[in-house]
Amino acid sequence: DFVAAFFAAKTRAKMRTKRPPVLFLSELARLEWAVTSIFDRADETPLSHAAITAVPAKRWEHVRMGVRPTVEVYAFHYPVNRYLQAVLDDTTPAIPRKGASWCQVYRVEHRVWRLDIEAGRYQLLRALMDGMPLGQALEIAAATIVDEQAAAATVQGWFADWVNDG
Repeated sequence: DFVAAFFAAKTRAKMRTKRPPVLFLSELARLEWAVTSIFDRADETPLSHAAITAVPAKRWEHVRMGVRPTVEVYAFHYPVNRYLQAVLDDTTPAIPRKGASWCQVYRVEHRVWRLDIEAGRYQLLRALMDGMPLGQALEIAAATIVDEQAAAATVQGWFADWVNDG
């Protein structure tokens, strides 16, 4: 596939002579493949505002929300999305130090986006993608949010982002 080959060539050309860890390379390849595969996926029509507001408030805890097939989330041991962006920006980044990172890859119309996300946002989306009821998924995400006062606003912001992105 041309897109995967293009990104792989750019990445190889920019890597320093120091041999990168295999895990880093594996995660970088997973991210590059995600961009390609999500671009080629069939999509579904998102729920309308009317469909969302038609759900009675007492039922939301038990609702199982699907996620569109053009959305994926990834947990990495290295900040590979930041590294890939630096390569695409024509800089010569050093191989990053090991450190947890989470990334959402999604398509809007005919463009694929990569977004570094917080652990809670990753946990919430992963739980919803695995078919967990909304109430349970929110419990998992809430456990990762340090500022309990801001938890509701944070999660509402995530949902607003998802609705705005289709």
